[in-house]
Amino acid sequence: MSRYKLIVHCGGCMLNEREMKYRYKYAVEQNVPITNYGILIAYIHGILKRSLAIFPDILAEIL
Repeated sequence: MSRYKLIVHCGGCMLNEREMKYRYKYAVEQNVPITNYGILIAYIHGILKRSLAIFPDILAEIL
């Protein structure tokens, strides 16, 4: 998995919480960033930054 620069995962509605946590943990262990389609689309359209404006600490962390 380390050959990938980014993993864009589905929301995981057909997976249980344990499986999703495992996948995220595995990606982190391989130093591969992972996100889901919803977050990626929000970022691309500028919605993510606006929605996180009420959380300045988190916003500063991602900028």
